[in-house]
Amino acid sequence: MKKFIPLLITSLLACWSCELKDTYTQTNVRDMVNVEKGVLFNDYGYVLNPVEDAVGADKWKIEGARFYAIYDILNRDLDIRLKEVYRSQFVEAEELEDPEELSKDPLELDVQGISGGYINLGLVFTRLKKSNNAHVINFYYQMENNTLNLYAEHLGFNEDPLHEDEDDLVTEERIFSISTKDLPTFTGLTLVLNVIAKESDEYVIKQENYRLY
Repeated sequence: MKKFIPLLITSLLACWSCELKDTYTQTNVRDMVNVEKGVLFNDYGYVLNPVEDAVGADKWKIEGARFYAIYDILNRDLDIRLKEVYRSQFVEAEELEDPEELSKDPLELDVQGISGGYINLGLVFTRLKKSNNAHVINFYYQMENNTLNLYAEHLGFNEDPLHEDEDDLVTEERIFSISTKDLPTFTGLTLVLNVIAKESDEYVIKQENYRLY
């Protein structure tokens, strides 16, 4: 691989954690939203009204769907300009006995947050442009001193971005929502990933721990 530029870790942002003061407007809000009975609402119970929709209702008005959305708040009535949506997959994490048995294929963390009873993650991997592989991502957990160590396993099926030409590679991102009610009670949360890192002018795959909570 000629070079690798890691993505910046971006916290899951929402305007609801701060006051909107006098303007009631905010741009580029990043939020987890749900669709129920044709209505778009976020994890804090606010109904959002897309009066300007660059996505198209046929793309997001899917009953029971959950999305990572980017939008502008236009007024105090929560009329919004919906700019982008990325559908989140509902997944479960299984208890893990031996982390050494997991695949060492790399991932990158792009989006992270806890809201609405879910751990929300945006994970990125690099694959061959002409690949037919599905690239599966599985989740496992271990408890340690009230901290939940969450492992994301990437099955790249022998695709090795470290030894490929950059022109033959493309990145892909997936959003996941893991219900906290299906997990043991925790007071701390750590995400464990295998990532591509540069050491002594060489690209290597190493384990990285991200404290999320």
